[in-house]
Amino acid sequence: MTTECPFCGMNNAYCDGVEYVCPDCDHTWPCDEIPDDDDWDDD
Repeated sequence: MTTECPFCGMNNAYCDGVEYVCPDCDHTWPCDEIPDDDDWDDD
């Protein structure tokens, strides 16, 4: 699963198990900072 990098905006950052890694700009951040689909409230 990939996600959007909050630093450069490219949509190919991936979680390596501990942190997200953006291969475009080398920015990293903890995987728990991006909410899972289950975390969203649909109300």
